[in-house]
Amino acid sequence: MEPSHTSSITSLRAVIVLVLPLLGSLATGLPQGRLSGADTLTVDDRGTNPSLVELSSRGDLVRREASLKQTPAGVGDVKQDGAVTVIDAAKSESEVVHLEELTEECLYEGSPTAECMEKFGSYGIRKLFTETFSNIQKLGYLRPGWMSHPEVQKKKLLELTLPGTLNSGSYAIVGEDATAAMTQPYGIVSQNLDFFQQLQLGVRLFDIRVAYSPETSLVYISHGALLVPLSRALQDVQRFLVEHDREVVILDVRQDDNADPTHLKPFREEEASKQRVPGQLVHEAVACELREMLATYKALAKLPGNAFAENPSIGNLVDTGARVVYYWNSQQVLCTTLEECKTTPGWHPADVKSGYSYAFGPPFKLGTRINATGGRTTARMVEPGCSVHSRFFTENGEPEEVIKNLKLFSMDMMSKVSETRPKCFPINVPIPAIHSPTLLYILDAFVTASSEEQQAQAERMRGVKAIYTRGEGFTLKTEAERTNYLLLSWFLSNRELLSRPNAIMMEYAGAGAMNIVRIIEAMQGRPDCGWAVYCKDSGSCWADTLLGAEDMCLPEKEVQQKLKEHADGKAMVTKYVVYLSICAVAFVFLCFLMRALEQLFNSVMYNRKPKEAEEALTEGREDLISEPDSILSLPDELPVVAAAPAGGPAASLAVGADDDDAP
Repeated sequence: MEPSHTSSITSLRAVIVLVLPLLGSLATGLPQGRLSGADTLTVDDRGTNPSLVELSSRGDLVRREASLKQTPAGVGDVKQDGAVTVIDAAKSESEVVHLEELTEECLYEGSPTAECMEKFGSYGIRKLFTETFSNIQKLGYLRPGWMSHPEVQKKKLLELTLPGTLNSGSYAIVGEDATAAMTQPYGIVSQNLDFFQQLQLGVRLFDIRVAYSPETSLVYISHGALLVPLSRALQDVQRFLVEHDREVVILDVRQDDNADPTHLKPFREEEASKQRVPGQLVHEAVACELREMLATYKALAKLPGNAFAENPSIGNLVDTGARVVYYWNSQQVLCTTLEECKTTPGWHPADVKSGYSYAFGPPFKLGTRINATGGRTTARMVEPGCSVHSRFFTENGEPEEVIKNLKLFSMDMMSKVSETRPKCFPINVPIPAIHSPTLLYILDAFVTASSEEQQAQAERMRGVKAIYTRGEGFTLKTEAERTNYLLLSWFLSNRELLSRPNAIMMEYAGAGAMNIVRIIEAMQGRPDCGWAVYCKDSGSCWADTLLGAEDMCLPEKEVQQKLKEHADGKAMVTKYVVYLSICAVAFVFLCFLMRALEQLFNSVMYNRKPKEAEEALTEGREDLISEPDSILSLPDELPVVAAAPAGGPAASLAVGADDDDAP
């Protein structure tokens, strides 16, 4: 064989040698435990490193703290049970039942969830697991364009129940208070998804509390601490609405009364100023990002003549470009600056002394608002809406009591609101029926601990990610997860009841994904197939709708099995097997391909003129042709004579023999 040919074959085989290890590295590079990355199954960061746990002095409280150095003797078994970390897991069904009875009795006596879990563990405390956005996407919970459904488009704004989130911007702390707040995040952080992710999940009403940073001269979302700039959240809203042109969003914005007084000073000054309207600093920030989408008077005046500006249909709002309904301190904002307000029909200056520090002035009885600025008396008047929260009636430190109060409030919202009439609604005027202007009824489905309990719990959680006793640990999310589970089981099971309020607010949207889906299905008028639930003995649960494609109900066992596999990490194993199978097939295919290429290479390089080669081979070999049986005894070193180039001498090559052995 000529050196050049040998070199080519060597290079071809070198390719195989290089590619095969690459396939091997892909296979061995698969995750062996929890998956991570954008296209794999990710799990909440609750995993507990055994080297970061500590027993309390009483011997039953396990803490996970970054400051701990080593595992002390006596710590129970720490293991990963699929998506959750458990400590000293129950060894038998009898033990599970016993632990459940202890926690149930503790809760029945009115003790806080955190206290019961510290005493007896997590068994018996059912809660919806907080999923990451990646997992939410994989489980199929996303409903980004749900309002484009024909049934939703024809409904009026106040006829809808919107999924909402409490303290919607408390998913990150990047403001000047970040260092102090992160050491004690309990009571500050209450969401795990940003605005764009919440919108994709289906959230349409956002509770936003704000404060001002003199250091950066920016309005921040605030919850006892400066969290993220308001502009960042509004940019998410603007981006989403551009991508989904039939959606409408409500922003319920108010100043954060728990913020540092220096961060609220500009708002106080605006209320006393005659050169600005109350909240103008925030209005300008909102208008800067969402100007063309705001449902101000100018946008609502474009509604068809037969449309009710105080309660337009979703379709009418979208068609006129009024995509964002904006409230400030409970009153709907119809103009954003003093100059704009002065030219807006029906505007009145704020009456701060009487407690009406609203941008559009004191409230009027629907249909009686008059011009106060000398404008056209025949101009169309719009009475601003008034948002009212259930917190005054439903707040409680225990999830079970919160849900009970929500049911009572929802069944008789008019009388409950009339007892504590909101300031944004006119006095001596009957409370309107539900789904009628101008009240926007909002249910607050979250736990509100007393100041003493909140301070005590904040101290427990200082510098600690989770507190363990038996089973799963108590985290910042636990109370919200418990509340969301009870909200689904006790409240959202009744479609008639869930359709009465205009919005239902939840903490940790990642734990309320099924609740959001449940609300959306009801608003779209789709069949009520219910949902499937899978719970681990240690408490965490997963739920998913039984409504399938083409509005057909799915078998409960099928959906439950999917949830079980997800919770147990089986989806990871399946993906691992599929990945390895693909690698194996690719390996075999590559081997066949390389072998074929090698044969083709030999054919091209050594048999360039097969007909001439055949003639040369048979020339002078008539005896072989006449006696074919003798071919069977030919030696392996039989020379192969290749045709010589035109005009040149013949060349002989021996296959399997050295050049010296060639005849």
